[in-house]
Amino acid sequence: MTKYIEHLTDLPDFIKSNKKTMHAVNRYSDMKKYIGHGTHVLAFLDQDTKLVTKCCFSHSGTLMEDTGKFKEQLQHVSKFSEILLPIDIKYIDKNLVVYTQDFAKPIVSVDKDFIVFMFNFVKKMLRIGMKFPDIYFRNFSLLHDKYNNKYKLFDFHNYESIFNNNNFFITNIYNNVLKYINQDQLEIKRMDYIATNDYKFPTTNNTVDIISIEYVTEFLRLLGSLSTLEPLRDSLKEVRDIKIEQLCLLIDKIIYSIEKPPDRLIMSICEFLEIKYLLSDFTDSNEVTKEILKSPDKILYVKTNSSSKYRTSGIWVLSNTKMPNDILCAVFPFNRHKINYLYFICTKYN
Repeated sequence: MTKYIEHLTDLPDFIKSNKKTMHAVNRYSDMKKYIGHGTHVLAFLDQDTKLVTKCCFSHSGTLMEDTGKFKEQLQHVSKFSEILLPIDIKYIDKNLVVYTQDFAKPIVSVDKDFIVFMFNFVKKMLRIGMKFPDIYFRNFSLLHDKYNNKYKLFDFHNYESIFNNNNFFITNIYNNVLKYINQDQLEIKRMDYIATNDYKFPTTNNTVDIISIEYVTEFLRLLGSLSTLEPLRDSLKEVRDIKIEQLCLLIDKIIYSIEKPPDRLIMSICEFLEIKYLLSDFTDSNEVTKEILKSPDKILYVKTNSSSKYRTSGIWVLSNTKMPNDILCAVFPFNRHKINYLYFICTKYN
């Protein structure tokens, strides 16, 4: 076991020399295959059960900072369906937490589905106010079977306020987008590079066609400014809320630029009318009507098997309910991924 412990170069000597802790590591890793390590974690695979045993040592700035509160912290982490949670906690002492987790093979490339997933995940973190900064794509796995082909973050120990220093968070988002633009990209930009606000991306012939770099750059710059807003100062709450909303709207624009409606017509109309990019998925056009009445400046869409049917139904619903006279609505049918959709683009006028 000593040879594996030596991988953790930052592990304090007092932990390495703690007999009780080292005995627990030996006990729970026995007869298992060593498969890797992080800054404070050793991972072993049981090749019969396909479960991974993780030996996680106490580490400041992570969920392991106070190992005694690990179970309590997991209750907060469980708000995120994007996390691959432990199956069973085997052991806890002041220096160590041992738990099992389903085996997760890291993804090796970044495609459209992952980038959309990542930005939606970041949006969720912004809304909740907590973040997992280590979201580099190699920390995710695409899991099948009981996880229904979902991406899961299996390295979730770094968990902190969204208002803490975001350089590491930004660096990982940047590198994921960099990989998406060019799958052959080998150079990984580090925190010190990103922290200078130098968010330039290498341009290729298809960059403009796959993602809006302009929106991504604006998003990263605004995200970097969050850490200047002290979360404990109530006087800054309104400013923080506005920035969070701006960041979420930018994410909607980024995802919208990736999804690419036909001829970008809808994007152009919405930019002209200054409509918010809040994409909401409905199955019934009546739901669209209710949502428009609550907040008209939105993009809404209905998924349906029959575009022509719902086009007629949608227009009928929107014109035959108590729709205020100052709300304009346009309906655009289109097909994406072999599924018919309707976009309802609404705005108010004086």
